Amino acid sequence: MYFINDVASELSLSIDEIRMILMDVRPDWESCDRINDAEYVLIKQSAQAALPSGNTSITPVSPEQMPLDQQEQLVNNASQVLGFPLAIAVLQEIRMVEALQTAKNHAVLSVIRAKREELNQELDKQAETDEQGFIAIIQQITNSIPATAFVTTQKMQKQADTANSQIAALLKDIEARSLGKAQ
Repeated sequence: MYFINDVASELSLSIDEIRMILMDVRPDWESCDRINDAEYVLIKQSAQAALPSGNTSITPVSPEQMPLDQQEQLVNNASQVLGFPLAIAVLQEIRMVEALQTAKNHAVLSVIRAKREELNQELDKQAETDEQGFIAIIQQITNSIPATAFVTTQKMQKQADTANSQIAALLKDIEARSLGKAQ
């Protein structure tokens, strides 16, 4: 962090000029008393580019330090405040960095999508393999049950049906007798 007073002295600018350069970049531009490293670097490069013998190349800072659109706004503000036209190459360089960042993001997203698709295909294959394995196990269990168990089950069902029929007949008989007594 740099104090605006110190930066103003170092660059031979007024505090108001520095604050005007920060307009549209920081919400507290009218009252701030400090600037961060990225703002300092861009303001310093802009001030040096404004000198008659100045170097007109302004190198963008890392997008992690300051978003590229804010860098462009700060450099445009500096150009207006300091009264010099920035070389178009400076703004083009900022736009190239932004385009490169966008291209990198698209490439990363493309790789992520491809890897997700590969993962989904592998998961589908594994699910199909698991399903086939479960079916094979169920078939093995079914085949291992002896046929006598089925016959026994049929016998038990017939016995239950016979017992139910006898009980039903007895109940009808009891019902008929109780209706006969009631009359």
